Amino acid sequence: MRFDYVFDGLRATSEPRDEVEQMLGTLDAALPAEVSVVGNAASLLALRHGAAIDRFPTVRFNAAQVVDAAAQGERWDFVATSNAKVLGYYRQHEPQFHHLLFTPYLNTHVRDLTQIGSERPVLRLPVRMSRELSWRCLARPTTGMQVLTLCERLKRPVHLFGFDWKATPTFNTKTTRDPHDHARERELALAMIERNGWTVYR
Repeated sequence: MRFDYVFDGLRATSEPRDEVEQMLGTLDAALPAEVSVVGNAASLLALRHGAAIDRFPTVRFNAAQVVDAAAQGERWDFVATSNAKVLGYYRQHEPQFHHLLFTPYLNTHVRDLTQIGSERPVLRLPVRMSRELSWRCLARPTTGMQVLTLCERLKRPVHLFGFDWKATPTFNTKTTRDPHDHARERELALAMIERNGWTVYR
């Protein structure tokens, strides 16, 4: 059964559970056995984790340009986003990754993917998963939180870099609107990290 939700006057339609399981099966087949998940916190640029990041396939976020390889590593395997502007960015700039992970939250993702498209294959997370996570986060979940939730669901070991839950700014984003609850996400993410024995590099 599909479910419709309304958020900010826009509609989100979740997939039936059998379709969700098919989507998760596709993601499970595509994602490597172990990953480096690399956030865009400015604090990452003050560290020198590049070699550790590049030991495993990477998941990066949005227009995640590498400006300092010693800090950020150089490997690009997956880029995750829910932002139509990011799709447009990578239509104009050669993507360095081989798959795009799209984390839809509202039905606008159908229009965005149809109108803008991607130069690389798109793996889409279920809207149902995003909506369920929004109830846990008490706000719209970040793409980072959605990717961590996916990794936990698929039982992937994670090496986590560049996540400080807005203790420092996001180094490659200029925005005035922030619909997320970063303090709540930090609480949930730290519990997830401890539960799964993931490695966090600070």
